[in-house]
Amino acid sequence: MKFLSTFGRLFGTWTNLALIVVSGVAEGFGLAMFVPLLHLMSSKNLSDIGWPFSLVISASEQVGLAVGPMALMTAIAALVFGSLLLGYFQRRMLARAQLSMAHDLRRRIVDGLLRARWEYSSRQAHGEVVNHLVMECGRAGNALAYELMAVATAILIVIYIAFSALISWQLMAVVIVFGICVWTVLRPLTRRARELGNETSEANKTLAMYSVDYLRSLKLIKATATEGTVSSRLHERNDAVFRIGFESETNLVAVYYLIQAIAAALLLATIGISHLVLGASPERTVVFLIFMVRTAPRLAQFQQQYQSYALTSPAWRLIQDTLADTAQEAEATNPDGILFNGFVRSIALDRISYHYPEGEVAAISELSMTIPRNRMIAIVGRSGAGKSTLLDLIAGLRVPKTGRVLLDDNDLCALNLVSFRQRIGLVSQDTVIFNDTLRNNLLFFRPDAPDTVVRNALSIACLEELVDSLPDGLDTMLGESGSRFSGGQRQRVALARALIIEPELLLLDEATSALDNESERAIQTALNQIAHRMTIVVIAHRLSTVRKADVIHVMEEGRIVESGSYDELLARGGRFSVLHDSQFA
Repeated sequence: MKFLSTFGRLFGTWTNLALIVVSGVAEGFGLAMFVPLLHLMSSKNLSDIGWPFSLVISASEQVGLAVGPMALMTAIAALVFGSLLLGYFQRRMLARAQLSMAHDLRRRIVDGLLRARWEYSSRQAHGEVVNHLVMECGRAGNALAYELMAVATAILIVIYIAFSALISWQLMAVVIVFGICVWTVLRPLTRRARELGNETSEANKTLAMYSVDYLRSLKLIKATATEGTVSSRLHERNDAVFRIGFESETNLVAVYYLIQAIAAALLLATIGISHLVLGASPERTVVFLIFMVRTAPRLAQFQQQYQSYALTSPAWRLIQDTLADTAQEAEATNPDGILFNGFVRSIALDRISYHYPEGEVAAISELSMTIPRNRMIAIVGRSGAGKSTLLDLIAGLRVPKTGRVLLDDNDLCALNLVSFRQRIGLVSQDTVIFNDTLRNNLLFFRPDAPDTVVRNALSIACLEELVDSLPDGLDTMLGESGSRFSGGQRQRVALARALIIEPELLLLDEATSALDNESERAIQTALNQIAHRMTIVVIAHRLSTVRKADVIHVMEEGRIVESGSYDELLARGGRFSVLHDSQFA
């Protein structure tokens, strides 16, 4: 990004600059006072000190202030140490602003992703999101801090130059010529720093994405002895991060030492010109050199800060693009809509259709169905028939392109969507278990649930014996993705968690497809216990799971092709019968 294009975005920018200006001016006056001090110490007479110090001496004497060595030393100490104290507070404020910016960006990204439409969120790569939160937000905060520090350093340089020009404008002209040479020499390195900044963002993102994908697949990798392949691919990405990082640091180091070399040459040239050409007094030359000694590191700092901004500023653009995308994709949850307090008759899907943004064929096409209250409705069909999409539409995660989802007589679009979802229990095929205690997993949706509700949910999900066998009971840590439990146990935990909220609508999306027979029977037993106590919609690959369903809908290519009870559909000999025969043959 162009330098100064993001200036002012860091918290406390103008307060920081004000402190820098006051601190720099105070230090400049303090250092300038060395000229009359040295002159007084060498000649004991200030009458021939020359402009502009003669004006200061005259003004001081007119107001009755005696100008002597002690007075000058006291003024110098007060100004210099005061400027250092202001500089300390400014750097503390800058550090807080830098960290606060990274903290704020992380918060905004998390909130943006959580508030975005499911269509958008479901397409985001987990590794890329993690990279944004862990790496890029920090780099973005650093970029704004580097930009502010560069501007602050430039202000100090201008202040030092102004005081230096008051001491000797001729010597200042020499310094300006050297400055033009520095800019010419360092310009290619600055351009390369900007390129390396873009490469760093891309390399970090790629490494994070691959790392997350492979860590999630670690069991498969070890079971198939493909550690070598994974190691090679990760090392390749890690090598790219190392190479770009090393080149970036080398670029910064080259700038630093070039600045030091030029500063040394400038020091020698200043002394030679001052003595041999201009015939300046020793005290003016010494104080001018003091300013140059203070200015030279600032020049190196400015260049390094400028290049550091070039290296890190791509992260700011990346984060801003992400925030803009999430804002554009924000979900309309209709907070002022009708509060959902349950339905009396049914949920009706009225000729709904849905296309995925990248899809040419409709995932759901002119589909109508009714889900009576406190009935178990099953949806079956081959993979890709649109079953999970239909469940997303019922939950309001996706909005139909045509048609309506009605709860009694209320269109789902007219409801307060949050109040509706808070009454939904969801158990999916990809069971979500957090790396936390069993208690916190169970209470995730309803932290204030009474113990009676928790015990009832554990009983229905057939988890009581399991909890009793755990060393810490409900306070047992479950590990990453619930690794302490089997697949069937994790599914039962997910079911109990859904039941604890006492849902109006329970959605089961392939909840038994990957379970062993014993775990499947446990889930079936649980469903039998809660049947007709709440409305249940089951998507099932295993037809044995839906044997007790009140109505089974068979889907193909986004349409319902058959409906009826288990026995009715078998007797009809249609698509359900074909699915049944292929599964139980």
